[in-house]
Amino acid sequence: MRNKPLAHFDCIDTENGHEDFLMIHAGVAPSWSLQKTLDLAAEVELALQGKDYRKYLKNMYGDEPIRWHDELNGKERLRTITNYLTRIRFCDDIGSLRLDIKEGLCAAPSGFKPWFEYENISSKATILFGHWAALEGRTDKQRVYALDTGYVWGRELTLMRLEDHCLYTITK
Repeated sequence: MRNKPLAHFDCIDTENGHEDFLMIHAGVAPSWSLQKTLDLAAEVELALQGKDYRKYLKNMYGDEPIRWHDELNGKERLRTITNYLTRIRFCDDIGSLRLDIKEGLCAAPSGFKPWFEYENISSKATILFGHWAALEGRTDKQRVYALDTGYVWGRELTLMRLEDHCLYTITK
C-alpha cells in the first residue's frame, strides 16, 4: 500500500463527454481545491515511500490537529492531511473534524455536517469515496458517490463503472 496513491484523479470519456473523477478513501477538507487535494495527498505519498516511512507511520495516528491550516508542518501536517483523506466523516464550517462519530447522517452533532455537504471540489469533479458504511451508499448529492456499502460487515460490495455511473453490487 505504500506505493498506492491516496487520491486518484482521472479524466475519462463518458456518455456525457469528458468527466473528471476523484477517487478518495474517505473525503477531503471543504476548503481544498481539487489540485490542493492532489498536492497534499502527494506529500503523504512521499512520506510513505521515503526511507523514513516508519517515522511517518509512528506519528500518523492521532485526532489532532482537528483542523487544516496551511501553516501546519512536520508530523502534524502529515497527520492532518491523512485524517482528512482517510478518516473524515463530519466537519464544521471551518473544517474542524469530528473523528469519533461513525454513524450515519442523523448522528451529526450540532454545527457539523458530512464533508460532502460543503461546496468544494464536487463542483469540479465527480467524487467516489468509501470509509463510511453507515451511509449504505447514499449521499443524496449529484456527483458524490459513497461506495462503502458494508462488505466487511457482511453486506454488499459496491463498484461503479465510470463511463455511465452504473453501480454494481456483489453480495458476500
